[in-house]
This record gives sequence, C-alpha cells and structure tokens, in this order.
Amino acid sequence: MFRDKRKIKLIATSALISAFAGLIIMFLVIVFAIIPEGSSLSADGIRILYHDHNEFYLLNLLPLLFGLAGAFFGGKISDLKQKSENRIFSYKSTLDRTVEFVRRIEKKDLNTPFIAVNGEKLLETALESMRKSLISTALKE
Repeated sequence: MFRDKRKIKLIATSALISAFAGLIIMFLVIVFAIIPEGSSLSADGIRILYHDHNEFYLLNLLPLLFGLAGAFFGGKISDLKQKSENRIFSYKSTLDRTVEFVRRIEKKDLNTPFIAVNGEKLLETALESMRKSLISTALKE
C-alpha cells in the first residue's frame, strides 16, 4: 500500500493539514467557550473550563479525527490520481501504436495488422478494414 513515495507524501500532507485545521477549530471553540465564562485565556482558565465542563475533553479528539479523515481522503485522492495517470498512459500508448500503424501503411507496408491491446475492438476493426481496403485497391491496380 505504501510503496509509492508520492502517495505517502500526499497522505501525510493531507493528515497534517487536517490535524492542524482540527487544532485551530479546537482553539476557536475553547476561546468562544471561555468568553462567556468570564475566564482569561490562560492555562488556568482552560483548566477551569475543562473541570467545569467535562465534555471539553472530547474536544481533544478533534485534531486526531481530522488527521485520520485527512489521511483517508489523501489516500483516495492519490488513488484517483493514479487511475487518471494510468488512463492517460493507456490512451498515449494506443495513440502511439495507431500512429506507428498508420506510418507503416503510409510506407506501403500493408502486411502489418493492427493488434488491439486494451480491448480496442472498434479501433482494431476500423483500422483493419482500412488496411484490407487498401490491399484490395492495390491489387486492382
């Protein structure tokens, strides 16, 4: 799973950015909770807030949960990028083989058939019918 360094980097970056966003949200929640309490924004004020309202201990999980979600989505984004790159490579390879086939036909090498690789039956059929048409035209002349 973690063989690709680019994928690891994307997952780590997404996790760190998301965890940092979780820290910022946690800080903002604490600030907006301290203001109505009338406490100061200090370690003692935060300790009092946590002591009076035990549910704030759950707030400590926010950066961790955001980090995990960021890592998950970073992995998904990496997978989508990889699929896209594979698709582009497949299209490029098909175009390269098609251009090579057309160049051979252009040089009057009509004995080379077009061989489909990725299930390109429609392209194979069209190019083969073109090649056969050129062969029959060449035989008539």
